[in-house]
Amino acid sequence: MQDEIAEEAAASLTIAQRVKGARDRLRPSERRAAQALLYDYPYTGLLTTGEFARRAGVSAPTILRLVTQLGFGSYRDFQRRLKGELAEQMQSPLAKGSISPPDTRERSRLHDFGAG
Repeated sequence: MQDEIAEEAAASLTIAQRVKGARDRLRPSERRAAQALLYDYPYTGLLTTGEFARRAGVSAPTILRLVTQLGFGSYRDFQRRLKGELAEQMQSPLAKGSISPPDTRERSRLHDFGAG
């Protein structure tokens, strides 16, 4: 039961939040990889493991260990989540629901304005 709660809590965190929360339990090489990720977040996480490793000055297996420490089953899962975060950030405010659409009369006036 507590494991399920912990998994749900971790699932709601961004990757950057997961990295910050995991710092104390990471090996020094994993910490370097984490710092490289945060330095150019989220771009570095979208690179191949080899390119990510080169930027961080660590090995590709270190990158894989890092994503495992962050709770991902694979690098592909890590990148999927990162891409999902990006997609969410790029949604328009209207799609996010932070701005309500104009009421019917307002839409009618906008339509009439565009027709003129």
